[in-house]
Amino acid sequence: AQKKDIIEEKNGVYIYGAENVYPYEVHTYELKNYVGGGRWVITNESRKNLVKIKNSNYNSVEIFVITGKSGTFTLSYIENDHAVAELNINIGSL
Repeated sequence: AQKKDIIEEKNGVYIYGAENVYPYEVHTYELKNYVGGGRWVITNESRKNLVKIKNSNYNSVEIFVITGKSGTFTLSYIENDHAVAELNINIGSL
């Protein structure tokens, strides 16, 4: 299920994509209502090496869940050392 997570309601910037994913899946996320020159980062992993970024550009990112176990992480879009938008994502168990 796709759901948006609005971090900065005043300007409507958010990351659009699945908040619940499963092991070995590939998902694409989009940055909405913002055009910048930032970068995508994975933070707050509940364990190391849960996911990796496959492809990314200024407004979208493709991630690959490389773990076979459940966990959580945060997908963030960072510009000028500031998180423009963040999305907390849960990896369910198979």
